[in-house]
Amino acid sequence: GLMGLQRQVLLNIVLIITGTLRSGGAILVLWLVSPTIEAFFAWQVFSSIVSSIVFYIAIWSLLPKTENNARFKLSIIKDVWKYALAVSANGIIGVILSQLDKIILSKMLPLKTFGYYVLAGTLASSIWLIIVPFNNAIFPRFVQYYEAKESKKLTDLFHKSAQLLSLLLFPTSALLIFFSAEIILLWTHDPNIAENIHLIVSFLVIGIMINGIATVPGY
Repeated sequence: GLMGLQRQVLLNIVLIITGTLRSGGAILVLWLVSPTIEAFFAWQVFSSIVSSIVFYIAIWSLLPKTENNARFKLSIIKDVWKYALAVSANGIIGVILSQLDKIILSKMLPLKTFGYYVLAGTLASSIWLIIVPFNNAIFPRFVQYYEAKESKKLTDLFHKSAQLLSLLLFPTSALLIFFSAEIILLWTHDPNIAENIHLIVSFLVIGIMINGIATVPGY
């Protein structure tokens, strides 16, 4: 809802606060109350409820005020269910494809070698920290221009956003592709790890970079 209203700053403020509550609170609960898995998940449930309430208040306060009572409209779902189904299917397929390599390799590789691959994947996936927030900010504006039938603004925004994402993505990816060994050594302080995973990191970053640059046209 906050993304659709293009209130990304408020969204991130709420995410920072609720994320700190979820993670920092869990540490305090495990340290001061009970160092058990039950206590950890109980806190996660509590913090999720608090987060939902905070989001509810934030979104409701931004909606236009009206004298009519709020009510659920099934017609809205009827209008968008095909689109929602396509987006959901795309998300499910994306999760399957992004995890399929780990599922296959976990059956094929020794645990130590598989651990190297997971570590490489963790570093390479940091590229998504550029792609995902950028897309979250730009997609609601695409929708706005499309619904308003402002084709010229939509076209201009598409080209500018594709160029800007390229400008953010390519230099960062290039550093990880060509200097992966040095970056891993700086990160882990372990020459053995750097030697074993730097090529994997480079190839994974190339794949994520290509995937990421296709997201704006995809939207």
